[in-house]
Amino acid sequence: MFLLRELARFIYFTQRKKIGFIFGGWPLPYSSVMASTRLHVYDIIDGFRKDEEFFVEIFKPWKQYDIVIFQKKFDEKARMLAEKLKNRGVKIILDINVNYYDRTILKENETSKHNEIMAFTAICDIVITTSDYIRDFVIKLFPAKKIICIAEGIPDEFFKVKKFLPSFKDSVKFVFSGYAVKAKEILLVQDHLVRLAKEFPCEYLFICEKNPHITIEDIKVTYIKYHQSTIPRLLASGDIFLSPRDLNNPYNFGHSFTKVGSPMAVGLPVIASHLMSYDGSPAVLLDNFGVEWYNEIIKLITDQKYYTRLSDEGIQFCYKNYKMSSIIAKYKDIFK
Repeated sequence: MFLLRELARFIYFTQRKKIGFIFGGWPLPYSSVMASTRLHVYDIIDGFRKDEEFFVEIFKPWKQYDIVIFQKKFDEKARMLAEKLKNRGVKIILDINVNYYDRTILKENETSKHNEIMAFTAICDIVITTSDYIRDFVIKLFPAKKIICIAEGIPDEFFKVKKFLPSFKDSVKFVFSGYAVKAKEILLVQDHLVRLAKEFPCEYLFICEKNPHITIEDIKVTYIKYHQSTIPRLLASGDIFLSPRDLNNPYNFGHSFTKVGSPMAVGLPVIASHLMSYDGSPAVLLDNFGVEWYNEIIKLITDQKYYTRLSDEGIQFCYKNYKMSSIIAKYKDIFK
């Protein structure tokens, strides 16, 4: 019986197509890896854990694979490995979430990345991007290539959090989650926040990998160190999520929906700069930093029906379009 069981297990594993992920850095614990690695590698591997057609894991040099995905890894060493694998009949996929194709947005010390990603894309079979903006940019450069946009998924934990509707009697609590260097863009709407703080008690919670050291007049600012396991609960402790972006910086155009999707998934209404990735969502999208920001915040505070509608629609929209099972299905279609 033992031998039969082991034989069945061997056949089960050998019959499945094998996919390996290559990414930058070390395979650290889930809560310690870069956000892009967590979203594009760890979550995808976990989503295929019980799949009957595909066996997905972190790439191991001594194993044979049908498909190898290079996640944000496209330097010369990666290209040489990709060419070697391709010669063996392995399909090569580049999974990219930053627009290194646009030389104009890169710093002087990053221009080599443009040359590297162009060379890598030339040999790969498929490119997966996280936003329509990056996809469309790559299509113009490589019209014959298969370029597919797959948004980043939102883990199920975000949909399990119970968000209680705020009364705003004690304070208005804004919340930011992301890298500290990105938090400074909140200051693009600083004048509106200062004006608001003269009418309502306000506080701002920053959840980052390090202290962003941001101060806003008359607003209590709190910093909590980022840890993946606490993010859903901390986001739900806030009332409103603001996402202003400098639209003069082309780098920002490539942002994926996840930037506003995670807070939306726990029930926070979102007011954001108008990016292509946010189109069609319940986020309130604004094209500049005028008084509309202040007016929309006031409306959320004073109109409970409006607040409730945006909260409920946000959760439903994210669950329908960005739950992990939907994202895994899109990867599965590509693998097939």
